[in-house]
Amino acid sequence: MGPPGAVAKVSLLNTCFLRQVPTAPYVQPIVHGHGHFSGLPCLVFLIQNFSGRRVLFDLGTRKDWRNLSPMVLVEVDRDKIEVDIQEDVVYCLRQGGIAPHDIEAVVLRNKTLEELDFNAGTTVDIGPFKGVDFFGDGSFYIVNAPGHTLGHIYALTRTTTSPDTFLFMRADSWHHNAEDRPSCFRRIPRTLHLEPSVALNPIAGLIFKNHLQFADYVYDVAEAKVTITKLQHLDSFDNVFVVLAHDDAICPIVPLFPTTMNDWKSQGWHDKCRWAFLKDFRRLWHAK
Repeated sequence: MGPPGAVAKVSLLNTCFLRQVPTAPYVQPIVHGHGHFSGLPCLVFLIQNFSGRRVLFDLGTRKDWRNLSPMVLVEVDRDKIEVDIQEDVVYCLRQGGIAPHDIEAVVLRNKTLEELDFNAGTTVDIGPFKGVDFFGDGSFYIVNAPGHTLGHIYALTRTTTSPDTFLFMRADSWHHNAEDRPSCFRRIPRTLHLEPSVALNPIAGLIFKNHLQFADYVYDVAEAKVTITKLQHLDSFDNVFVVLAHDDAICPIVPLFPTTMNDWKSQGWHDKCRWAFLKDFRRLWHAK
């Protein structure tokens, strides 16, 4: 995966759900019965290394969301998206004893970090990606992930050592897990036994093979597909937990801040989340 290094604590925050988001502008093809996303979280990750440095990966949505950029507001109004937000990230951090001035940096997935040169000799290999060691201790990397937007980035945190496990924050490369799962690196099981909240009975995995496609809602489609293929490779490893920025399978399974996610593997959270997106296709499998 990458060079050896230290562990950083990572916690999950979510203060907002985007409800009644139409699938048509974001994913394709549209599967019968899946015309809307029911409730998409806007996930934020707090990373803390053992010297006390803290970084936020992403910021979620501001509480006064009507003051977002005009372009975003046009999209929200056009698609009739319901923004369900009670508090902002600053409030959640304060509840856990962390003040805004305790945060060293905020890394935004859709913004170019001008001080990071992914072509420089200081980058390290993160599987098929290039990354920059943010803390300098091997615990947290900013990863180059072009395609979705100009300057789009991922983040990787080492969650345990002996053995190494990692949390890969894949940001907005796609909008639904069916866009990258299954893949040639990890195929869908012939039979799936999902959580009781997702399905009551085993289902045949093969019925989904013609419904999982890339979306074209990106800045550079060709680059985005290359990036996604690389990430599919990482997603096949059992010691890497790959999390989407708006993954609605996460919140019912993974506890939020101040709890940490570092024991995700021993808790089996990734196994529970990996195929949970199939709940969106209930009508499809019941029709079979």
